[in-house]
Amino acid sequence: MKITTSTSERLVLEHKPILLSLGLVCLILVFVGIGLASLEQSANPLKWLFSGFFIFAGGGIWFFCLVVFVKRLQFIFDRPNDQIIIRRRSILKHTEITHKLSRLIEVRIETSFSENGQTLYRPVLILSSKRSGKPSETSVPLHEYFTSGPGPEAMVDAVNRWLTRG
Repeated sequence: MKITTSTSERLVLEHKPILLSLGLVCLILVFVGIGLASLEQSANPLKWLFSGFFIFAGGGIWFFCLVVFVKRLQFIFDRPNDQIIIRRRSILKHTEITHKLSRLIEVRIETSFSENGQTLYRPVLILSSKRSGKPSETSVPLHEYFTSGPGPEAMVDAVNRWLTRG
């Protein structure tokens, strides 16, 4: 997660999985290239089957991974417009969710544990809401998944610093 804009009015955090995208595209090209190269070398029907397998199965599996796993995330905290915008974009889908910045209480880290006992984290927005006329808190995850490493904590620190600055 990278801070692309940080002013008193606006904070923009982005995650662009460029290395993952390039790696998957390279794998697709390798499998399609092997398939096409072996297709040119022979008129043997068995070679055609082998080539088709490399092109469609090998390249197709990596293309499927590209579609499923590569997602660009953008989080915009905008004071003048009183908005929090959460954008998620993949090859096939684009979603945008908006919340009022004035409802934001804080950003916290939610924890979970993997099957092997490793602690996993994800950042969540804590928003104020009213249910049945009583004030309450709503938790909105910024990521759909939990992860290890310092990324979620750095993101939470950046947002909370920005909130206290304004």
